[in-house]
Amino acid sequence: MIKKTVVLLIFACFISIVLLSNIITAPTPKTPWYQVEPWEEEVCSKWGGTRFSDQEAVTAGRKIAWATMTATAQAKKFKTPENFYLYEVAWYLDSYGKLIDYELVLTDPSKPDLRHRIVSGSLSPEAGTMGYEIYNLTDDYSELVLKYTGGSVTTPIIEVR
Repeated sequence: MIKKTVVLLIFACFISIVLLSNIITAPTPKTPWYQVEPWEEEVCSKWGGTRFSDQEAVTAGRKIAWATMTATAQAKKFKTPENFYLYEVAWYLDSYGKLIDYELVLTDPSKPDLRHRIVSGSLSPEAGTMGYEIYNLTDDYSELVLKYTGGSVTTPIIEVR
């Protein structure tokens, strides 16, 4: 009975420390190259990163994962006066648990034979990739497709006017 009480007391102390640490906030670091807006401070302090700028997250021992991959990809296009299309494509891909093959492609569903490969390769666990490319093309694409082992994600290309 005493062991259960001690365990519950330790657990209650741990929960209290976690709750208190979420209340304590550190001042937002200021940067000389960028004026941080109040809304950015609010979002970052509530939803992102660590509380102190010098902290880093390190995984040691057994890893618990809810997903095997983190991915983001986006594209925008601008039609030039010469009737070309200027595309900006950016991506970040990271694998956590297994080898993942990937391909990032510009496509248009109304023209199935038309496609422009941006990048392809394989991600091993804990080895991500990222990039930013600009293309001046004659073809008009409407979607950016990320194909990977196990599925695909389609993102509309943002048209800048």
